Amino acid sequence: EESQRPVRQREILEILCNLVPNFLSKGALLAAARVSEEVSALRAKPGALAPDAEPLAEGLMESLSSPEAVQELIRAMEDGSLAPDQAELAALIRSLRPTALTSLLKGAEDTRDKVVREVLSHAIEGIARANPTLVAELLGSADPSIVCGAVRLAGRMKIPEAAAPLARLLDRG
Repeated sequence: EESQRPVRQREILEILCNLVPNFLSKGALLAAARVSEEVSALRAKPGALAPDAEPLAEGLMESLSSPEAVQELIRAMEDGSLAPDQAELAALIRSLRPTALTSLLKGAEDTRDKVVREVLSHAIEGIARANPTLVAELLGSADPSIVCGAVRLAGRMKIPEAAAPLARLLDRG
């Protein structure tokens, strides 16, 4: 049975890699979030994944958090093909990698849809709460949309790590 474990893990991860985009396209954000959380938990346990299953798990997490996936999610919300409730969206966003915050902030700032902006802004708080240093770092971004979103987020959440970068922004005028 132990010799079958790596093969089974790879098979299951391959299935999940195919299922998650399907969940997202059908608006099943809670299901996608749950898969993401479980895969992350497995990756965090030393020895839980076979060495050859790890790249599949990494790929799944990377694809979910990629700028392209985030942009696709936001586009689906803007065009109305996806109308998640705030709790479902927040659950999905919390399960993403911190690197997704950049794309999420940019999307929230750049969208013309006020409802999408509001839902995204609130959902982003979960990932920001777990990564306050990243929010502070984004205040130094070259992209004005990202800086604006990070300023709003840092102010709304009262992120202490953002104090010095905010002061530098104010000094620059």
